[in-house]
Amino acid sequence: MNDPEEGNWEIKQRNKQYLAIAEKALKVIESQKFTCFTKSATEPLLWAHYAGGFSGIAFEYELNEKEYDIRIVDYTGKACVTLEQLQQIADGINPPQDFGILKSKAKCWKYEDEYRLFGSKKTMSIT
Repeated sequence: MNDPEEGNWEIKQRNKQYLAIAEKALKVIESQKFTCFTKSATEPLLWAHYAGGFSGIAFEYELNEKEYDIRIVDYTGKACVTLEQLQQIADGINPPQDFGILKSKAKCWKYEDEYRLFGSKKTMSIT
């Protein structure tokens, strides 16, 4: 992840339980597996930042969005969540990306026009 704020969140309210819930949620967030894609293989900044100084190749993929958890990245800054949402992440009820965590970046990264494919070890393995 290139945005230092990725994977972080802002909380709307805190209480005595917040730290315990946040610790548990952070473990879930850090265990998430994902890979990134872009709509544009011709964006010069992408080639400059990620392709070893304009060298390399681009691959095109077509993925069934009904079969995979593919999310469009939001360029709105840190995700803002409620304590209840953080608890749902910690308890494994919802993945972090349901509440914007791991799919939100600062506006300055908008040129990346990024998609993320989330999955488990099973769905992320190459065979």
